[in-house]
Amino acid sequence: MCWTTPKQMLNNLGFPIKFASLLMECVMEPRFSILINGCNSKCIEGRNGFWQCRPLSPVLFILCSQLLSNAFINRGMNLGIKIFPNAQKISHMLYVNDVLLFLDAKLKNIKKLKKILMDYCNWIGQVINLQKSSMLFGKTIVWMKMKQITNILGFNVVEEMEYLGIKIIIRRLRKSDFQILLDKLLKRLNAWGNRFISLVRRLILVKTIFLTLPLFLSTHSLIPLSILKEFDKLYRNYIWDKHDGSHGIHFVAWDALCKSMEMGDVVFNQRYPEFDL
Repeated sequence: MCWTTPKQMLNNLGFPIKFASLLMECVMEPRFSILINGCNSKCIEGRNGFWQCRPLSPVLFILCSQLLSNAFINRGMNLGIKIFPNAQKISHMLYVNDVLLFLDAKLKNIKKLKKILMDYCNWIGQVINLQKSSMLFGKTIVWMKMKQITNILGFNVVEEMEYLGIKIIIRRLRKSDFQILLDKLLKRLNAWGNRFISLVRRLILVKTIFLTLPLFLSTHSLIPLSILKEFDKLYRNYIWDKHDGSHGIHFVAWDALCKSMEMGDVVFNQRYPEFDL
């Protein structure tokens, strides 16, 4: 990121010039030395960007990212979509380097978005990585309009994408969409194993580590109930299976284990909504 951008942002926010200069000295003019054949090379002076190891770098980066948010607020009032008739339009979501944009597929909106993004890139001295940028269209968008929008923005057209680990897709989620997560969880369970782990430790592992994944997914996605039950099945087998890998006896019903701690039961406060998809 261009160093003049955070310095200008600090001045615009009312920070004293001397204080802003001291902050910029903490992140500017880094020097790098490359180890070649066991010997350090001459120092290479950096010209832009922030040091990732410096505590002030994330704060300054967030301040610069606020430029994009301000641009959408001031110049993109008509952009965005409504998730409810009386709700306010949502135009963008920012998290570090990940930007999620929402807008109606109209050419005037696309051109306005293009102008905002280009101005932002000029401000911070960066460019958009088109290889990592994707677009997801609604079902009612015709192919000709999709082609026009693609030519303007240059982003890849996809049928689904992920944002912060959340799957974004137009259609309803199916069981096959979560098969990768099931395989990942099964691999993690197999990695831990239960050969030398006592029953109490297995209960603690399931409660503190493995249960967080389905709980996280169920807070933001309508997961098929069959997937949640498959998670429970993996946990039950991990807890009760014998050391030699054979199936053991389930001495306590799973529903009893999932009761609230206030009722005096052992471990899991793990219940899912009573609906099926």
